Amino acid sequence: MKIFVCEFITGGGLHGVALPDGLSREGSLMLHALIRDLHAAGYADLVTTRDARVPAFQQDIATTVIMGDPWPEWRALIDASEAAIIIAPETDQALYRLTSMAEERNCRVFGCDAASI
Repeated sequence: MKIFVCEFITGGGLHGVALPDGLSREGSLMLHALIRDLHAAGYADLVTTRDARVPAFQQDIATTVIMGDPWPEWRALIDASEAAIIIAPETDQALYRLTSMAEERNCRVFGCDAASI
């Protein structure tokens, strides 16, 4: 099962604005822990994105570097995945938008559905 693991802050969600050190560090820690746990549970086919301003990812995961607007790339990765795990803020409806995008494309979301958000 291919899983798109989306961490909004480090995955390109703050394109065009300053990347806060604290949020970047916390996002990276969450993403690293999640990927480690997914690998330990036997999931190997994982994909994610990484903001070009964030250090390269060191875990075994296919990574797309985001240089501009992340939404088209996120859409393509959702389209190519069977499931998605989304870590995103509710600010500006980011979590809702990503979850809705996955649901509309019949990509299973491991988390709350859009209606709950």
